[in-house]
Amino acid sequence: MLDLAIVREAIDMIKQLHQGQFRKSGEPFYTHPVTVVTILLTMTQDPDAVLAALLHDVVEDTPISLEQLAYQYGQKVAYLVQQVTNVDPTGKKTKLTEGETHEQLAASSDKYALMIKLADRLHNMQTVGVHKLDKQ
Repeated sequence: MLDLAIVREAIDMIKQLHQGQFRKSGEPFYTHPVTVVTILLTMTQDPDAVLAALLHDVVEDTPISLEQLAYQYGQKVAYLVQQVTNVDPTGKKTKLTEGETHEQLAASSDKYALMIKLADRLHNMQTVGVHKLDKQ
């Protein structure tokens, strides 16, 4: 069952960690993972998936490591975050091509990782209009 106190804690954490970061639209960055969770909730209410969706960008964009996520939110949450981000199992950032990203998704056997990545991509597509045409 989803523990709303832990969800609030995660939201407070991403607000703090992403403070000063903004989307191309000008919105505070933390609104992106919150929207990803809103999309994800139409597919599942799995507690680990919800937390991983909220935290899916912190390892790439902040000093937080996968180990810290595992300690604070559990190994499954850290695993899901690792599955949907461009970090290797040690937490090191990697740069993937679009094809490699598709291969990574296809190789994932975790339905929640796929749901989070799809929700993330959907929100990015919903906001693509703020980008220059060559970036769309």
